[in-house]
Amino acid sequence: MWDDLIELGIAAFVGMQSEGADAVEERLRSLGLTPALARHLAVWLPEAFAARVLSHVSLDDAYGVAGGGGGLLAREPIFQAARERALRASREEALAIAPISSLHAAAARAERDGGDVARGRAALALVDPLPWIDAKRDAVPEPRAVFRELLVSHGVHVLAEGMSIDALVFPTVTRDRFQLQVDFVVCDPRLAAGRVVESFAGIGATYPRALANALEKFERGTLHVLVATLFDHEACADQVSWETWSHREGELDVCLGPQILPLGSGPSLGPALDPLIDHLALTPLTRGLHSLRLFTMREGERTVVDEVLLDGEPWEAGRTALAAAPIPRAEPMWSARLFAMLDKS
Repeated sequence: MWDDLIELGIAAFVGMQSEGADAVEERLRSLGLTPALARHLAVWLPEAFAARVLSHVSLDDAYGVAGGGGGLLAREPIFQAARERALRASREEALAIAPISSLHAAAARAERDGGDVARGRAALALVDPLPWIDAKRDAVPEPRAVFRELLVSHGVHVLAEGMSIDALVFPTVTRDRFQLQVDFVVCDPRLAAGRVVESFAGIGATYPRALANALEKFERGTLHVLVATLFDHEACADQVSWETWSHREGELDVCLGPQILPLGSGPSLGPALDPLIDHLALTPLTRGLHSLRLFTMREGERTVVDEVLLDGEPWEAGRTALAAAPIPRAEPMWSARLFAMLDKS
C-alpha cells in the first residue's frame, strides 16, 4: 500500500537532490502528506537506498535511536517498501538518495578508518524517534486499489482469465513544481496489442488532490468503455455509446466514451470523427479489440498538440485527420480527449 508514496518520495529526492532530507520532508508536507508520513519517507528512503548501494554491508535488523530506544526494520513498512523499490533503482535515483543516509556516511568514515562497516556489518542509529504511522490516517489512496474498487462498483468482481490491471504513478517534484501522471494498465489476451495503457495528468496543488483528479478523469473518460467492452456490453449504457463503423475487411463494433475536457470547457471533437473513420476504414487491423484515443490542445487558431493513438501507438494518418478537421476555434486554451474500443471480430 506504500508503493506510490515511495515513488513520490523518490521524485522529491531526485528533484531536490542538492537540498537535503529536511527540505524534502518539508516539500512532501506541502504536497499534502501528513507530518508522520513525510518524516518516515525522508528518513527511510535514504537508508533503504544506501543499503542497496552498499551491497557489501550486512544491515542489522535492529536499529537504535539517540538517547535510547529503537526498533526493528522488519516492522517498518516504509523502509521495507523502499528497500524493495531500491532493487529497481536507476543510477540517477541511487546517486540522488543514498549519499544522504547515515549508513552511507558511516560507510565512508569506516572506509577511511577501517571500522565495522568496512568489515561488512552495520546498525542504523536515528537521531530522533519517528512518529507513529496510522495506515488509515496517514496513507493516501493508491490508484491501483481505487481501480479495483471502481470495477467492483460496476459489478466486476472477478477478472477474466488471463486479465490483469494496474495503475502506476509518475510524479515530478522540485521546490517550485509538482506534476503527476497516472498510467492505468489493462492486460488481456483479447486485446490486439495485448494491453491498453491510458495516461492521465493529475492536476492539483497536493498529491491527494492530483491523484483524485486523475482518477476522476479516468473514470469518466475510459473506465466505462473498458467495462462495456471487456465485461458486459449492456453495462454503462448511460456513459458509452455503441456504433458500427465500416472497414475494408468488414464492420467494427465501436464503443465510444464521452468526450472529456481537462481544462473545463471546449468545442466538440465530433467534426474530427468522420474523416478519422474514413482513414481507419483503410487501415489494416488484426482480429481482436483495438484501442483508439484522440487528444488535442488548442488556443484559438494555434494547435499546441494533436495526438491520435491506435493500440497505444502514434497513428499518423489519424493525427493528420484530427489536425485538418474543422473543429471550431475557441479562446482561451482548451483541450479535449476521446477514448474508444474497436471490436474486429
